[in-house]
Amino acid sequence: MRKILSTLAAVLVSAGVAFAGTIALLPSTSQFNEPNQIVATLDYLITQINGVSEGVVASLQAPVTTTGTTANTIVAYTVPAGLPAGQAYRIKGWGVNSADANAKTITVNFGTSAPTLVVTGSGNTWQFEAVVQNVGTVASPSQDIALSGSTGTTLVALTNTNSTQALTSALALNVQLTAATSGTMTMNGLTIEAVR
Repeated sequence: MRKILSTLAAVLVSAGVAFAGTIALLPSTSQFNEPNQIVATLDYLITQINGVSEGVVASLQAPVTTTGTTANTIVAYTVPAGLPAGQAYRIKGWGVNSADANAKTITVNFGTSAPTLVVTGSGNTWQFEAVVQNVGTVASPSQDIALSGSTGTTLVALTNTNSTQALTSALALNVQLTAATSGTMTMNGLTIEAVR
């Protein structure tokens, strides 16, 4: 088992994978020495690597146009448990409104926090960026969420929210578009990126 893990680690390092955080050690229980636990052990290792490696973790595969006046979830990602202090997720997206002046909003949901950006404007293009960062510890959670953007050529005021989500379990991170009364919004592109 140790040979398999050390070979996997060597392959990852030689492939140029950069780690800005630390990877937790595997539990030292005897089950990881059993041949029938190889898949579980490798899955555990992959989960740990995915939790600390940088890069795009979720993205829009094709443009999405909203329907109705309820919140439409465009992209969703599950943030692994134990988000360390200083780690952040950056979300970037862009799109266009339908040709009407009805109120339209972008919402970034992280657990129970949901800051919103208003991008109302008939036929206006818009873009936004959000950063969710743990500015506390797992034991005493405190996260800051900044959401900013523009609609047409007008900057939209920054929304800054502080939350205290428990980080001991996985949390949902998603982006929603809402047309308040009628009309549509089209998300042309969106990425969620883990950053250090």
